[in-house]
Amino acid sequence: MVRKKKRKNKTTDRRFLKRVFIYMRYSSNMQNPMSIDAQRRIIKDFCKKQGYIIEKEFVDEAKSATTDDREAFQRMMKEARQTDIDAVVVHKFDRFSRNMKDATTYECMLQKMGIELVSVTEPNDNSPVSILLRNIMFSTSDYFSRNLATEVQKGKKEAAYNC
Repeated sequence: MVRKKKRKNKTTDRRFLKRVFIYMRYSSNMQNPMSIDAQRRIIKDFCKKQGYIIEKEFVDEAKSATTDDREAFQRMMKEARQTDIDAVVVHKFDRFSRNMKDATTYECMLQKMGIELVSVTEPNDNSPVSILLRNIMFSTSDYFSRNLATEVQKGKKEAAYNC
């Protein structure tokens, strides 16, 4: 699908307000589903302050972001190709992905469609420093997830050994 040309004057005309999708996620059944309510409230407050219009929200419950095999995430990416939106807003970048390759791949896909990835709580303008920090955050999230998996496996092996 061919994207429309980007709008020129976003400040003086209401129809030039940013139209956004919001994406929320929590990782496992061990976590509290109220995490979604907290993310939603924070994102909606942010969007209101920024003058963003929320077109649709997408929620993955008990889904790890170490993979892109998330139903709502994939539906959001598909609909982003078919809808004239300006941004995808997340609470934190690790809600979008905890896999460095996936994070950069999907962010690049959004950029090619003229869609910005916005974190409510982390720097996200397109300055060189923000781009560097965003990539460090993606990389740190990836490391954290992989290291945690290694430590959990080590703990299970030790528990089995001591049984």
